Amino acid sequence: MPTFDENMFKIAIIITDELGKVTSASSNIVYFIGLSPKELIGRSICEFVDEKDLPTAKECLLKCLSKDGGPVTTAYQILNPQKKSKNLVLATYHGLLKDVNPKGIAISWSVIAEDMKARQELERERTRLQYLFYDNPEAIVLADKNDFIVEVNDPFCRLFGYDKEEVRGKHIDEIVAKDSPYFEEASHLSSLVTSGKALDLESVRKKKDGTLFEVAITAIPVKLGDEFFGIYTIYRDISERKRAARKLKEYVGYLERAWIQTISALGSALEQRDPYTAGHQRRVAELAKAIALKLQLTEDDVKALYMASLVHDIGKIRIPAEILTKPSKLTFEEYELVKTHPRVGFEILKSIEFPWPIAEIVYQHHEKVDGSGYPRGLRGSEIHPLALILTVADVVEAMVSDRPYRKALPVVTALAEIEAFKGMHYDSWVVEACSSLLKSGEFSFKD
Repeated sequence: MPTFDENMFKIAIIITDELGKVTSASSNIVYFIGLSPKELIGRSICEFVDEKDLPTAKECLLKCLSKDGGPVTTAYQILNPQKKSKNLVLATYHGLLKDVNPKGIAISWSVIAEDMKARQELERERTRLQYLFYDNPEAIVLADKNDFIVEVNDPFCRLFGYDKEEVRGKHIDEIVAKDSPYFEEASHLSSLVTSGKALDLESVRKKKDGTLFEVAITAIPVKLGDEFFGIYTIYRDISERKRAARKLKEYVGYLERAWIQTISALGSALEQRDPYTAGHQRRVAELAKAIALKLQLTEDDVKALYMASLVHDIGKIRIPAEILTKPSKLTFEEYELVKTHPRVGFEILKSIEFPWPIAEIVYQHHEKVDGSGYPRGLRGSEIHPLALILTVADVVEAMVSDRPYRKALPVVTALAEIEAFKGMHYDSWVVEACSSLLKSGEFSFKD
């Protein structure tokens, strides 16, 4: 039986029988698996091959035993039981040794150099990138630094209606936007990406058959260091999503019109019973809206406040008309009855499904910051912020308008009232915004 000595650094020679059991090995085998040649003899070489690479190792053994023989070279992971680690080796199966008895198979293991590992990692990365490009469900195009198409994937072809051969070498904007109102925009965007700026936007592009469709575009400059190589662009058809969004917007608009009509109907019902209330709620709503805009509230909050203001006195519908129009001072009992209108308004409105807290704002429009208001005596943060605005607008409009028991007061008198109780009855920010609007002339009542 021949013996083998270590004659090359990090190379091991192994002889196995036809079943893969080790019959001899070079001393350098210890570097690979942590065992001496003596400890290895009689054990299957496959014991030291990583499980996922076993099919490859067994196939190499069978190849050596076939008519064609070897050599066969492959790479696989081997196990080092002593270090509990793995090493990637280049394994060469040199074929069946016919001049020894019993016949055996010569195998050499060598450590794969770092550059080979790097090449393998690069190859794996290339495979991953190819998968991301060709097998991606999104429509993707890779263009060079001058925006000429290098490659497209199948989803791009399906989306725009082209074959790959038709688009390779063509300018991307000529393919997706030529003879459309969006060609100039597409050219501008391409120039931005060419300058190194990544883009993510929605626009419209054109298919081969001339169909225009809404699309989301993500364009990324491909760079290595400071060198620009090209553009990687993803297209997503968003036509259905946009159509659904438009339908939803139309439906929301329809609902809002229905809510406005409901609010208007409720307001009109009250104004028919109380001529002094006619126009009051509308004027309060206009002032409240102006204050909200001055305070830079959101569009949704402005809308909610305006709607609530239009019906803030709806609860007075249950108060006898003779009390509402009484030209003299109310008795204690009559005033207590009038003070029920915020709660009554809440009861009327709470069963209507508005997208805003209309009922609660109406319920709170006579509450005061210091807790001296009614009907619940709420204070500070307990009061809805929009109700704080409605309270000030209601007080100011009531003072500058004719009432059954007195003539309209000057605007300066109304402002003096809210400024005197700023921070006590009325929110300071709201008072300052209201005063600024009326003093500067930015807002004035139309009638």
